[in-house]
Amino acid sequence: RTHGIKLITYRSTLKEGDIVRVVGVMTTIQGERMIIRPEISVTSGKRITAPISFTNRALGGGPYGDYALGVTGGTGPNNIGLLVSTTGVVKSALSGVWPSVLIDDGSQVGVRVYLPPRSVLPRVGKMVLVTGISSFVVDRYGKRTRAVKTRRSTDVVYPLK
Repeated sequence: RTHGIKLITYRSTLKEGDIVRVVGVMTTIQGERMIIRPEISVTSGKRITAPISFTNRALGGGPYGDYALGVTGGTGPNNIGLLVSTTGVVKSALSGVWPSVLIDDGSQVGVRVYLPPRSVLPRVGKMVLVTGISSFVVDRYGKRTRAVKTRRSTDVVYPLK
């Protein structure tokens, strides 16, 4: 696996592990490449993809070509859009419509982890293992900061023992 891309679709019957063919319009929203208005067809059987483990610092990676930007100051392989896992201590938590926590694995590089709506937030100071899609968030200064977007509440294992 070397690449992944976000699909913006509202009425999908896709299931995890479906192997698909996608035709659509490529666009960039807030620096992230994605396909909008996709035509999706399932081409074959199931394949469940295991996440790739990264340190907090390696998440996002550097730029790849003209459009895959990576995170600001990122180095190494661009991994935006891939299923990843990482660990860290919860430094802060934000509730709301799209709850999130900020984690740090000791590298002094924070990763914002977005959880599904109505998720129970891990407590500050606890170690967590998270699985989700490697992404980034553009902050108010235009910096692309590391993020992981979880798929479901069980993507956060808390507390890690």
